Amino acid sequence: MSESIRSYQDLLVWKKGMLLIDEIDRIVDQFDSYRRWWIGLQMHRAVLSITSNIAEGHDSDYTRVYLRNLSDAKGSAREVESDILVIRRRKYLPQSETDVALGLIDEIGRMLRSLSYEVRASTRTSKGDR
Repeated sequence: MSESIRSYQDLLVWKKGMLLIDEIDRIVDQFDSYRRWWIGLQMHRAVLSITSNIAEGHDSDYTRVYLRNLSDAKGSAREVESDILVIRRRKYLPQSETDVALGLIDEIGRMLRSLSYEVRASTRTSKGDR
């Protein structure tokens, strides 16, 4: 990984996760009170879990823990994606209102897979677990 990364806040994937949080807030703000409670709270928990797991894993002393946190972040991204697909299926919002969020989720998923690969590769080159 790059030497310019001193903190999880320097990771582009974490920054994209923060953008996704903003986008989910925008989406949920359009719901009535019942839908905010029914699906909005779940979406907020899952989207927050993405950035939280990236941060937690990045500061771990162990590669396996970092990889587990990245895996959890990927799972949370898919959870948010699934919630958005429910919103589309139920026609709570027009499809155009959720396109940006789905694009961010796809990008974050690819970035998390790439970061996981980099972490595994760096472990192989430096003997043993961090």
